[in-house]
Amino acid sequence: MNIKKTRFFWVYTIILFTVALVLIMMGLTMTNVKKDYKSQVQTLQTEKETLYQTKIENESTISALEEKNRLLTESLSTAQTAAENYAQAVEKIYEADALYDEGAYEEAKTVIDSIDTSILKERIHKRYDYVKNKIEAKL
Repeated sequence: MNIKKTRFFWVYTIILFTVALVLIMMGLTMTNVKKDYKSQVQTLQTEKETLYQTKIENESTISALEEKNRLLTESLSTAQTAAENYAQAVEKIYEADALYDEGAYEEAKTVIDSIDTSILKERIHKRYDYVKNKIEAKL
């Protein structure tokens, strides 16, 4: 019986040490897994912060571009209005000249006097002065 007890003792000891070794290995593995997870979480946190900063920068850029777009739209509108006014003034000069040629001097004077000369460029202003002087000479 002594042999059975000795054999039982050694089998029990081997099983106990094997289980202990497996548990130690699992503990080490779990520690490594935890470290890996912590590292991944930290990486994701850093990436999240970077993306958040990029989002804030993009929102700022979008706001600036929207403001620039608004200003350019206003500028375009102003330029279009000025161009239309200038075109109307030039048209009125030629209309007054045509009325003069038809002999409608009073009507030509009314049309020429309705022109805002402050918007005229130098060359067309000379044409305006010429037509105006021609009309006033007949009146």
